[in-house]
Amino acid sequence: MVGITTRRVVAFASVVALVAAIGMGAAYATLPTTTVPPSSVPTGILAGGTPMDVASVAAFARSINQDQGTNVVLSRNHFNDQQSTGWHTHPGPNMVIVLSGELVLTDGSCHTTSYPAGTAFATGLGVHEAVAVGPTEFYSIYFLPRSADVLRTDASAPRCAA
Repeated sequence: MVGITTRRVVAFASVVALVAAIGMGAAYATLPTTTVPPSSVPTGILAGGTPMDVASVAAFARSINQDQGTNVVLSRNHFNDQQSTGWHTHPGPNMVIVLSGELVLTDGSCHTTSYPAGTAFATGLGVHEAVAVGPTEFYSIYFLPRSADVLRTDASAPRCAA
C-alpha cells in the first residue's frame, strides 16, 4: 500500500504480537469450552499489500483494556465460491488467515485486495466486505472489548459500492 513504510509495518507487527499475547492471556478463561490445539492452526503471513493505517493499529491497541478485559474469539470458516460476508463492521479489530482458496477484501473506499491461501490481513473498525473466490477456508481472530455481545454488525454498502 502506498504510504506504508517498513517502520510502520514493523510497528504494526509488534503491536499485533503484543495485543495477541496480552489478549490471549486476558481472555483465556472466557473462551468457549471448544478449544483449538495450537498445532492445528496454520501460520499465515501478513501480506505486504494489507491495507493498514494508523486507525487500524490504534484499534488493536484500544482493544486491550486491562481494567475491563478483552475477549479473544477464534473461528474457523468455510465459504463457497462467491459467498460474501456482506458489508459489516466489528466492535473490535480482527485478523484473518486464509487457509485455502482466496478472499477479496473491499474496504469502505471500495479499494479491493486479494488474499490467497497462506496470507493474512487485519481489519480495523471500518465498514468492509470479503468475498470468496472458489471454496475458501479461513480463520478469523477477533479482539473484542468485554462489553461486546456480537462479532459483527451488518452495515450499509458505502456510496462507492452502490
